[in-house]
Amino acid sequence: MQTDIRRFEDRRFHDGGQRRAAFLGMIFVASIIGGIACQQPIRPTEPTLSDLAPERAPDDIWDQTLSVLTEHGFVPDRQDRANGRITTRPTTSKQWHEPWRSDVADKYDVLMASLHTIRRSATVQFVYESRQWKVDVEVRIQQLSEPEPQITTASSALHGFTGALPDSFGRQSGGRRRWRDIGRDGEMESRLIREIAR
Repeated sequence: MQTDIRRFEDRRFHDGGQRRAAFLGMIFVASIIGGIACQQPIRPTEPTLSDLAPERAPDDIWDQTLSVLTEHGFVPDRQDRANGRITTRPTTSKQWHEPWRSDVADKYDVLMASLHTIRRSATVQFVYESRQWKVDVEVRIQQLSEPEPQITTASSALHGFTGALPDSFGRQSGGRRRWRDIGRDGEMESRLIREIAR
């Protein structure tokens, strides 16, 4: 009887060890696959220009651009038809739990937007040169940069995020937020240009 119990306990411990090793192995493989599929994209520095079909009317191009921007979650802010420029309001970017949104084009940017507060804004510029319309799209990415409040007591935690407390360097923030520019979203720019040029 005693040996049967000991065998059962040995087998249970052995099975648990195998399960634990398999679980850790799956986590290791998933992290490697996730790391390969989720690398930071190279941010563009040159303009993203594309030629538009010469037979398209400027009003049709303008309307198509507005509908493409709206489909991707960019709300038009200013429309300057005289200078051929459309700008959008900054919009907080898609996170992992928002699969219906399409304002972020790659996995790395979705991961970053899920970890940090990030917003995007688009600028579309139409240029008429060499008897042909060209379109330039620029999608700017900005990250929220707020000073960390200096919370030293339990009662200061109540006022920690109102801007009433100094930050960790002793400066008074006054509740101001600062958006730090982190570059352009080349993948989203390419996607918008492809859809505008259709």
